[in-house]
Amino acid sequence: MDEKTQQEREEAHRLKTLAEQKYKSSNLKSALKYAKRAHRLFPKLDGLSETLTAFKILRVAATASATLDWYKVLQIEPFSHINTIKKQYKRLALALHPDKNPFAASEEAFKLVGNAFCVEVDVLNLVKSISLNKTSPINLSKKIFLLTYGVTARAAFGGKSKGPEEFVSIAEEVADFIGGFTIVDIERKRITESGKGEEEDLVDVLLRIQKRGDLEFPLTDYIKAVILVIIKETLRLHTSAPLLVPRESGEQCTINGYGIPAKTKVIVNAWAIGQDPKYWNEAEKFDPERFLDSEIDFKGRYFEFIPFGAGRRICPGISFAIPNIELPLAQLLYHFDWKLPDGKKYEELDMEEDLGLIKKLPAAKPGGEPLPEGLLWLLLTGKVPNKEQVDALSKELRSRATVPDHVYKAIDALPVSAHPMTQFAMGVMALQVQSEFQKAYEKGIHKSKLSVSALSKLRSRVVQQSSFNNSVRWLQIQTSSDLDLHSQLKELIPEQQERLKKLKSEHGKVQLGNIPVDMVLGGMRGMTGLLWETSLLDPEEGIRFRNLSIPECQKKLPAAKPGGEPLPEGLLWLLLTGKVPNKEQVDALSKELRSRATVPDHVYKAIDALPISAHPMTQFAMGVMALQVQSEFQKAHEKGIHKSKYWEPTYEDSLSLIAQLPIIVAYVYRRIYKNGQVIPKDDSLDYGGNFAHMLGFDSPDMQELMRLYVTIHTDHEGGNVSAHTGHLVASALSDPYLSFAAALNGLAGPLHGLANQEVLLWIKSVVKECGENITTDQLKDYVWKTLNSGKKQEG
Repeated sequence: MDEKTQQEREEAHRLKTLAEQKYKSSNLKSALKYAKRAHRLFPKLDGLSETLTAFKILRVAATASATLDWYKVLQIEPFSHINTIKKQYKRLALALHPDKNPFAASEEAFKLVGNAFCVEVDVLNLVKSISLNKTSPINLSKKIFLLTYGVTARAAFGGKSKGPEEFVSIAEEVADFIGGFTIVDIERKRITESGKGEEEDLVDVLLRIQKRGDLEFPLTDYIKAVILVIIKETLRLHTSAPLLVPRESGEQCTINGYGIPAKTKVIVNAWAIGQDPKYWNEAEKFDPERFLDSEIDFKGRYFEFIPFGAGRRICPGISFAIPNIELPLAQLLYHFDWKLPDGKKYEELDMEEDLGLIKKLPAAKPGGEPLPEGLLWLLLTGKVPNKEQVDALSKELRSRATVPDHVYKAIDALPVSAHPMTQFAMGVMALQVQSEFQKAYEKGIHKSKLSVSALSKLRSRVVQQSSFNNSVRWLQIQTSSDLDLHSQLKELIPEQQERLKKLKSEHGKVQLGNIPVDMVLGGMRGMTGLLWETSLLDPEEGIRFRNLSIPECQKKLPAAKPGGEPLPEGLLWLLLTGKVPNKEQVDALSKELRSRATVPDHVYKAIDALPISAHPMTQFAMGVMALQVQSEFQKAHEKGIHKSKYWEPTYEDSLSLIAQLPIIVAYVYRRIYKNGQVIPKDDSLDYGGNFAHMLGFDSPDMQELMRLYVTIHTDHEGGNVSAHTGHLVASALSDPYLSFAAALNGLAGPLHGLANQEVLLWIKSVVKECGENITTDQLKDYVWKTLNSGKKQEG
């Protein structure tokens, strides 16, 4: 440390000491001034940041304002003077951390200070608002709901305020100080005198403080006991979510005489369990006293009472939900006398469950179930429809309920044994040829009108329905022969699994950055959302595959001839293993792919069922979907394969799919542009060369171009639409065929892969309007003409 830095550190220490002295003499303004000066000189001084933040919190709390929020606690009746504020803050911090200096180094104390005060202030606001309406009815349910919302928002996001600029600037610093909302902030572990850890929730903390005489909070052990049994009985009778998160049976079992296979989706009815007379005497009766002498709780240990679920999937909000109920009830019981209106009896209270949408949406008959058309209206408009609106929508849907013959032909092209979801998705894909959106886009519709075409498309799709979402990861795979990719991957898989576990355990809580609203509205654009090692796009030098640039790949990867373009099989090996293969390994992989390059007849029939005018990407996706019936992954999953072995059938499907893709693409191309004159594959050629051959290009130069083209398009980072879609669908354990078909549908959009076609069409339009000898000024004018017309500028 140089002499100047040492002097700044000593001066900062002197100013910090002076600030603490000013604070002890109740001169908070001067304390804050000296702490700020110290922080400007040497911000890394031990304890300085905590001290400065503490002074800022107290300073804001001591500033009078018309805004009611937990920083402006002067407005709250129990804390009407600045000395009282400081006293209460200090006492609360001391109560939570008796052995620490509360304002110099106790960050955890101030986390609880913030949460305790935000809850207490909000509850006292509720009490105050009720007191001001002594002569008029109030909507207590609404007020309690708003209270819960406010407490949650403050605890999760650091506060809510409509007012001063001062609050905005302070809130950012406080958010950094508090570090965000975690369950630890609400529920603490207290070390008892015996040395054992005992769970202590927020109400316990406040109750303990009252017993010491530190704060005058209106809680007693008796009130808390009453509140807890009332909460338990209410949750038993009126479970907030009757059906719990779906589970999956880990092994075959028998329940009530029914055989439940492994991997069966199970939905637990917590509401029915809570009212089962087998476990509860007088199950339909509201009787809180049943819990007074019972150890049963709702934390997942007693399966007859699981309103929040149990096990690893228990509701994570339980630790926050209970204090949100306990403290308001305690305050309301303390501050008010409760009785029913004159002449009203307890048994006359309406305790019928409010079924929400089931009651509000129109039904086919009085008291019947809601019509799906009504929910569709609600989802699209945000408004509950009346019966006439639902009837009109139902009539419109019926008028659109016709399916072209080619759709049935596409489905019939599949074997009857094909999974129903595969046949369903094939039918939906075949409907794509009637898309109003595609026709409008190709005609150059203004972007402000795109939603109209999309809605038209949506209405028809609702009639004919759509579904589609499963998939599988193909990332790493494994054993011993140097020439066998499967063996290579078998050796790498355990290593990569351990690497992933280590990454998750050591860095799982690391923040990757902030997510602004425009990032969400823009479809996750710019958001880091996938772990992707195989490629990286650099804005300056282009793409890198396993950290190798395209020129480096051209130099290091094996080629069909000396000095030629790299073979795509070599890049596939590199992506999967992270290692540059030799020529023998690439030749072995090429031979493996050729052995898998056969396409069943039903695939061609499925494609031929579509009109010749169907877009090539639609026909391509249809072909891939038709391949799904051969999925090894699906067969293995149905047999109950262990998840540690998922990679093996995934590898089989992925390699087969890669081998079959050029055949399907060439078939679609020749069907549309070459009168259906298909060229069979040539097993003497490599992957890229054979692809060029099947397309109809046998010149050596074209084959070299195709090898390079396929190589550099093999992977393009993980954040784009198609890669993200493939991973998303795969996360549902759908097989690679389903995942890749979904990815192709994303690739088919004009903002993604179809942009290649759009660029060519745009260039043709430029030449048509401006001629081939176009000047720079003419091109600039044409670009502005495109943009000003509301269209997207390609390229």
